[in-house]
Amino acid sequence: MVVKELNIDTSFQKLVADITLKDVEEIRMVLAGGSAIDWYRLRFNTREEVDAFLRVNEFYPENPGDIRRLKYIFESAKGYLEDNFSYHFPREINNLDKIEDIFLMASRDGEFQNLACIILKVMHIINHIEGREARYKLPVTQEMLFRTAEEKVSSTVARMLELGFPITQYKTSRKSRDSLITKLLSKPTTIASQIFDRLRFRIIVASQRDLLPVLAYLTRHLFPFNYVVPGESRNDIIKIRKLLDMEPQWRPILDDLDYDFQLAEETLNVQNPFSAQKFKMTNVVIDLPLRVEKILKLAGIKRRRISANVVFQLIEFQIFDQKTFQDNETGESAHDTYKNRQKWKVINRLMYGNSPLRNDPIPSGIYLRNTSEDATPHKN
Repeated sequence: MVVKELNIDTSFQKLVADITLKDVEEIRMVLAGGSAIDWYRLRFNTREEVDAFLRVNEFYPENPGDIRRLKYIFESAKGYLEDNFSYHFPREINNLDKIEDIFLMASRDGEFQNLACIILKVMHIINHIEGREARYKLPVTQEMLFRTAEEKVSSTVARMLELGFPITQYKTSRKSRDSLITKLLSKPTTIASQIFDRLRFRIIVASQRDLLPVLAYLTRHLFPFNYVVPGESRNDIIKIRKLLDMEPQWRPILDDLDYDFQLAEETLNVQNPFSAQKFKMTNVVIDLPLRVEKILKLAGIKRRRISANVVFQLIEFQIFDQKTFQDNETGESAHDTYKNRQKWKVINRLMYGNSPLRNDPIPSGIYLRNTSEDATPHKN
């Protein structure tokens, strides 16, 4: 879906003004490809904010079944900590009024803040493990998971367009079979399960100043920061400090951030050996939570007895501003040129393995016929 013209309305401008410290810290986590297990505090102020976070994780507070599921995960996490590390929990944690309160406790300075964070980290792992296990119990194909993920992302982007987000292009694609073979032949690790970009989405926005509010909306409504795949993010475009400085209403956020911007942003770029030096992209890999009942409905299957309400599908998400994307389409950064460098590596590897004596560099101006229809910008 390509959007050639877009009238920006006040809805987007209101969302721009609504960027919070919580948004910025979650965006930082996504861009850095960090693990939620290494994060030491949350930034929730109200139960409403917690409920919004639960919904993006596909848990609905108004659904009694989901609340029971959350309480089960909560008790399982405490049980794990008790059995393996001899933790003991005070009544303030054992007797919560609502399950959402554990998130608030982890967000506020106090006696039990650190303990609440520990419990939530274990809850995150338990939910992820059981969601992954539930996938193998669902009587659906991989195609159904792909379609459910595509529907979820596309409906979110459609809503963004309704709100006036300056999205100039949106595209969804799947990695072709030939492209998958080429990638595995060119990588040091030749295991298909380690390919994270079989299902890919790309958003292009009008300018760099639009990148932060777009990411804020996506982390609020589509992919939760806690399911970014560690070590798989690449960010050559988004400099958080620069973007915060662009809008006067965002500048106070800088005073509340407690990390080194320069150090954080210098560690974000995981380079692809076949990419041109001038090629720039922002790319993240997310294990997207999918509601079991939606998958079964799409597949035309009646509800089965599966304890987990959520399963996961890996997706790659690419975000560009219009100028950067156009710059990437010329010269050494162009996709066809990238594919030629990758294919030359494949030829050398098939003939000589990884022997440094016989692994020839790609000749200048070489052209290898591109039989792949895959035109998605490249990554690792």
